[in-house]
Amino acid sequence: MRGLICEALKGPQSLTPEEWNKRYTQILDDSEQEHVYISPPKKKGRRGRQAKPPVNNLIERFKAHMPSILRFISEKAIPFTNNQGERDLRMAKVQQKISGTFRTWQGAEKFARIRSYLSTAQKQSISPFHAIQQALLDSPMFSA
Repeated sequence: MRGLICEALKGPQSLTPEEWNKRYTQILDDSEQEHVYISPPKKKGRRGRQAKPPVNNLIERFKAHMPSILRFISEKAIPFTNNQGERDLRMAKVQQKISGTFRTWQGAEKFARIRSYLSTAQKQSISPFHAIQQALLDSPMFSA
């Protein structure tokens, strides 16, 4: 599966989306045959469902999320990873961990607004220092 996804990342146009889906499904079918899960008999006195091996859980997740996993192939606007979104949230989580939480809702909103402004400046290849300087001179580069 890893090889297929890396290959799709390098050249998504080398195959049609239907061909990528077919190869993806074939890998899942092969993995299900290789890792057959047979539910053990229920033990007396035990409640709840039986835990499955991690490999079977992974196969099920790959099946359930197939359209989302392969969406970057057919839709150009969809990035391969969501790392940018995670990076944008990381600073707020670090701030929250260090101080425990934000003291007021307004403080959290101000923090988010400043981080958003700086993140936008960085994505536009503008120096954060220059962006802050412009904002303090009452001529922000981006309006909210």
